[in-house]
Amino acid sequence: MRPGSGDLSYSIPERLHMIAERYVLLYLEHLSHRKRATKEHGILLDLWLKRYIEAFRKSVHTHISQTRRDLTSDMEYPLATNPSKK
Repeated sequence: MRPGSGDLSYSIPERLHMIAERYVLLYLEHLSHRKRATKEHGILLDLWLKRYIEAFRKSVHTHISQTRRDLTSDMEYPLATNPSKK
């Protein structure tokens, strides 16, 4: 079996993309998240275009960490308020 020669090589990234997109859509349901994401993505693009690599790296890390924390919190909250869904 050669890497990249079969359906499995394509189906794994395709599935990962589909799962990630679900989480992105869930996250962006909140207007406050959309506003923050738009602002942060603009900052990231600006840092990248100016080639401020270290600032970009730190900002990406912060952005991903905060987004993950928000998404985790958003997913846990409904479970905490509705015990029947645990």
